[in-house]
Amino acid sequence: MFLLGDYIKPYTLTTFANVNHFVVGYAGADGKPIALRFRVDITVKEMAFHATWLTQSVGERMQELLDLDL
Repeated sequence: MFLLGDYIKPYTLTTFANVNHFVVGYAGADGKPIALRFRVDITVKEMAFHATWLTQSVGERMQELLDLDL
């Protein structure tokens, strides 16, 4: 269950062709915000597909795929 302030942010660094990340943010047991980064070894095209799928699954809590090299 997602609560207010929870989010998933996918991002890519195009200088590293197949290294992409998801940042998952949520509130811990004490209410303190926690953000965890997960590395995924997939192409940018595959990352865009998964970001779209997650958007359909979790709705507005899903952020757009960002290219941090721009």
